[in-house]
Amino acid sequence: MKIGSFAKKYGLPIPTVRHYIDIGLLIPGKDGTQYAFESKDFRDMEIINELKHAGFTLKELNNYINTLRMYDAQDSAQYEKLIPL
Repeated sequence: MKIGSFAKKYGLPIPTVRHYIDIGLLIPGKDGTQYAFESKDFRDMEIINELKHAGFTLKELNNYINTLRMYDAQDSAQYEKLIPL
């Protein structure tokens, strides 16, 4: 999915999505020069939205997302333990 479709899906302006990429909240792959959003990016964006609505700052969100990324995404037991945090 390209950035415009991704932004529309989550009701965000494209500059906000680009800002999230710039600060490391989102790390989409690239297809040539365009961003290519995949399921991991959807998961991250859903977490970002939930925590943002709960009052987390962008710095706190970044810390949480980076902690999730440190664990093996294939190990669902580890991942499930992090979700409630």
